[in-house]
Amino acid sequence: MQLTSLPLHFAGGVGVLAFLVWYLRDHWGMPATGVSTAQAVANVGALAGSVYIAARARTRPRAVLAGSAVVMTGALFAMALPSTGIFVACMVAFFTMRSAMTTVTGMIIIKYLPAEVVGRAEGLFNLMSGAPILLAPLLIPLVQRSWGSTAVLMFLGVAAAISLICLIRFWPHWSDADTNEPTSPVNGDPLAK
Repeated sequence: MQLTSLPLHFAGGVGVLAFLVWYLRDHWGMPATGVSTAQAVANVGALAGSVYIAARARTRPRAVLAGSAVVMTGALFAMALPSTGIFVACMVAFFTMRSAMTTVTGMIIIKYLPAEVVGRAEGLFNLMSGAPILLAPLLIPLVQRSWGSTAVLMFLGVAAAISLICLIRFWPHWSDADTNEPTSPVNGDPLAK
């Protein structure tokens, strides 16, 4: 699941939020109060995504990841349409699903891994997702200078779509039934499933 979500981490990092705020101001000419309101609504959406996942008695990680991948990818492509309203709605949907994906990933680590490996697993997952999060702010300005602002949205959409390809590839090998029960160490090996 973590490998499948890496392209979504790239497409949803801090640099992307900064770009979207700049895009609203520069491309759409939205006043600062409008940009602040759009960002506040996106933050409320992100909170709703986290709360929804946390409040569920039984979460289906595969379904959440699939939904996040589809919505985030579609939202990035739709943001390129010539409509401020669509852009803001897609921005809210994007950050809602990003938050749901992040929450379910954290939940999997805590709920389904043996307690003795949680720290190592969390560190490894943070390292894996940290690289794409750091890479996006470096590439966004290069794409923007070379091909324009709308091309950045297409670039991020293509990057997010890689998660859909990974999801299709790994879907038959992973089921939510695999995560219904916490894993237990096998033969004393805390890393074995």
